[in-house]
Amino acid sequence: MSPLRYSRPRVSASLPRAKAVPEAPAWTTLDSMAVMVRLLQQFGRGGGGELRNMAILGYLQTRKAIEGKALDALDDLAWQTDPESVATAAMKFPSGAIFPSFTRADTERQIAALPKLTFFELLPLIGLARRETSTRIAESLNLPFKTGSYAVVVPGSRSATGEPLLLSGPQMGFRNPSVVHMIGMKAPGLEVQGMDVPGVPGVMVGTNRNVAWGLTSGVSDLEDVIFDPNPTIETKDFAVATKDADPGRASRERTKDGLVLWKKEKVGAFVLARAYEGEEWRSYRALSRLWTARDGSAAEKAVADATMTFNFFWADKKGAGYRHLGRVPVRRGGDPRFPMVGSRETLWKGFLPYDRMPRQRATDAPLSNWNNLPAAGWPNGDTPVWGEGFRIRTLREVLNQKKFSIEDLIAAARSISVADEDWPTFRSYHSEGPLAGWDGMRLPGDEKPAKFRAWLANVRKELFQEKLGDFVSPDYATLVFSTSLIQHALKARTKLDYLGGRDLGALLAKTKEGLVGRPFVPPPIPVAGGQSIPYSNRGTYIQLVRATGKGTIGWNVAPPGIAEDGPHHIDMAELSRSWSFRSMVPWD
Repeated sequence: MSPLRYSRPRVSASLPRAKAVPEAPAWTTLDSMAVMVRLLQQFGRGGGGELRNMAILGYLQTRKAIEGKALDALDDLAWQTDPESVATAAMKFPSGAIFPSFTRADTERQIAALPKLTFFELLPLIGLARRETSTRIAESLNLPFKTGSYAVVVPGSRSATGEPLLLSGPQMGFRNPSVVHMIGMKAPGLEVQGMDVPGVPGVMVGTNRNVAWGLTSGVSDLEDVIFDPNPTIETKDFAVATKDADPGRASRERTKDGLVLWKKEKVGAFVLARAYEGEEWRSYRALSRLWTARDGSAAEKAVADATMTFNFFWADKKGAGYRHLGRVPVRRGGDPRFPMVGSRETLWKGFLPYDRMPRQRATDAPLSNWNNLPAAGWPNGDTPVWGEGFRIRTLREVLNQKKFSIEDLIAAARSISVADEDWPTFRSYHSEGPLAGWDGMRLPGDEKPAKFRAWLANVRKELFQEKLGDFVSPDYATLVFSTSLIQHALKARTKLDYLGGRDLGALLAKTKEGLVGRPFVPPPIPVAGGQSIPYSNRGTYIQLVRATGKGTIGWNVAPPGIAEDGPHHIDMAELSRSWSFRSMVPWD
């Protein structure tokens, strides 16, 4: 049976309505703006990791095994560019256009100008950089809480029908009901449908009659932590309404440059300077212009002034393309991994023009992104996001047909939900041994997925335990000792010698000894009152579009359903379980 189905949505005044809180004040435009700002910051921000790097450096300086080489270790952990990264656009970007090159002497001078904090003073700032509290709160409130997303566009030259195709799968987490809605809007001069987020009117990812679009988080460095030795701090106190309890109190501290993250009397303050601050709404306005865009060129113009960092994909009847978005500061100098002394005015000299941002038109091959590198040479900034080990390799491997259909894109999305994201990076080390011949697919009951994870844990321990230890915790060490770092170490592309003179073959053989693993159980999408949906590594909302000469034709799904109760509570669970999709409403 075809995975593409159509049933016209039923609209009835008798459908159940969401339960309202009687004493809740009326919803206002300001409320929608607040939700919109929160949403854009959740998925469209990047950077701000300088204090985390200070904490990491503080930890490294306590390691006797690398005494005097802490900065060498940090260079290994936080690189600027990796020539083996898989890029979205084919263009070569001059990294110095955003971050001028820096020397070890520059780094040492910069660190010397900062306050000397203990590791334990810096430790809480790791959680702040990872946004742990806000993520937990969002999940508990049934709001979008996970960041990710994948997108693919196929030019007509590679489409089975000769018509450009688009796949978009924003990954925002799964709750019941879904954290997103499906929406359609029709008025004179306006025809658009797709995904919206509760509280924010309008289509975030979707299609109009002429052009379809998708988004993934861009992760570019839009935030810098700066140190102000003599800050003028403004404090604002306000009440926080709390259901079934008295209002709470909160305060916000800021300087002219941004929010205060840390302060100490007679020492100074660390301040978060955000390139987009107060201008998040421009990104929403940019998306709203897409609702009436007549073609891909108009769509690219529509998003030109978006302030948040996103990867933007589009397809129309004549072609398809990609743009990297965001207000990216052009720095005057220094090591972007650490705070700098100064202000926005002294440290930034403007923003990278839109026409110099990574971009590409799809002509003879698909374009794809799973939050990976926008273009070769595009720098990491303060956070080593992009490197040789990245999940995009899993997606690229299944986009290997000469001609693509919508069903092929569905198969690709299904495949990457089942596949182990890291297997393509390390497959070459397993031509023999207990994982030889494994295809990287995490099938129910198979022990190989867990054995592969056990092998990765063994490799991390063999390479980094002696010199770098476990960091704050084994879980955090897993994040810091990334798959890219493992590859760099195995290939001896690091400043410290993590092989320690050992033969690579012997080390690999040792890490494969005694691998054990439990039978694999697919991570589920919960379904209230029903059977869970296996394999959660997929889009919270998935959209597929074929751009034809008579208008776009689309299919979508948002498991397990988009209503709190009633007929649409879990009505998309079975569709998702079988990787099927409902047809979007025809234009005519």
